[in-house]
Amino acid sequence: LKLDLWKNSVGDEGAALLYGGNVIHLLKTLDLSYNQISDKGSIAIAEALKFNQSLTSLNLSFNHISDEGGRAITEALKENRNLTTLHLFGNQITDGEARAISEALKVKQSLTMLECPFLFFVDDLYGVDVISETRVSVTNESQTFHWTGYGLKLYIPPDSLPAFVEQTDIVIRASLAGHYQFPENTTLVSAVYWLRCPVKFTKPVTLEIQHCGKHPGTLSFVRAKCSQKDLPYLFQPLASPRGVFSSDYGTVTLFSFSGLGIVQEGGEEQQYCARLYYFGSRINWKVHFVVIKDLDASNTVVQQNYKEKKAIEGPDQDIEFEEDRITMEVPEIDGWTVIALTPPMVIIKKKVDSYESGHRIPSCQLQVQWNRDQPPVARHDDFHKKVMLRGAKEPFNYITIQSD
Repeated sequence: LKLDLWKNSVGDEGAALLYGGNVIHLLKTLDLSYNQISDKGSIAIAEALKFNQSLTSLNLSFNHISDEGGRAITEALKENRNLTTLHLFGNQITDGEARAISEALKVKQSLTMLECPFLFFVDDLYGVDVISETRVSVTNESQTFHWTGYGLKLYIPPDSLPAFVEQTDIVIRASLAGHYQFPENTTLVSAVYWLRCPVKFTKPVTLEIQHCGKHPGTLSFVRAKCSQKDLPYLFQPLASPRGVFSSDYGTVTLFSFSGLGIVQEGGEEQQYCARLYYFGSRINWKVHFVVIKDLDASNTVVQQNYKEKKAIEGPDQDIEFEEDRITMEVPEIDGWTVIALTPPMVIIKKKVDSYESGHRIPSCQLQVQWNRDQPPVARHDDFHKKVMLRGAKEPFNYITIQSD
């Protein structure tokens, strides 16, 4: 038997009466979503679950259950041998408790589906370098979301949720690197975005993902599902739709999500960005010449890193690799002693492409010291010194020496 009490104002008292009666022992499926049930009601439900031998599916989504009620249900399910599906999405269970629920129920073989706030990231994403996470609350209103600094946009049409859902969340994680395997003869030219939503949309959601590919005609979206521990995430091209690409964004429409990225077929030409960062004072500077992929996500990670170090940020410049590495020649600057801090002064393209947050940012580092008795006087020439970059298509770049 199935009993659907969705949105019936059952509340705590109604839940206690229901689980204290005989009807509960006749049911296989019970839907109590949207019923204002709090921890008090969920504790009563938990007590009944310990002895119930008929119920196989229980939906408690979109109630007011917090960590206390979640723990009570977890303990009850350790004794219950029949329940196979439990929905707890849309409650007030914190991420920490949601993870604890998942860990506690790992050994329970009978429970094959557990839907709890953001649990879809608990047992997956092994070996993924997650740089940031965000959550988008979705209703049946038309919505636009722009993840500023991470190169992702979402356009959600009105009335796109299933009939029984009034509100849900999309959880998004951005990654620059991981244990990924892409189709042969392709190169990743975007961040990878892991999107999760507990429901399938009834209308297609439009995603825009930033890329740094040089040739839009050779780009395609790729998709991967979560992987088992120690196994790579296998990305495959989207069968349909392939996507539409401009010079800096790719657009695709989907009903459901997973891991998404953009690859470029053939060749490895991408758009890169060089930037200078400074530490020090008027007469003694450390200068970092940094090269990254020309992506908002890469830029945000690097900026946050140097902001924590209280560095001064210099101007951006486009840069192109002509070889597999760029070698900086230490410049001679009148009035200044310039010392290479990271010999050899080399930036390797593969390390830029596979950069992981928390690792050393691909850079050449210089110590620049004033070597005269009189303090330097700011002149136009102080701010633009040509530096030879062997292996770059444009062999010269500029380094700024700040003299005031």
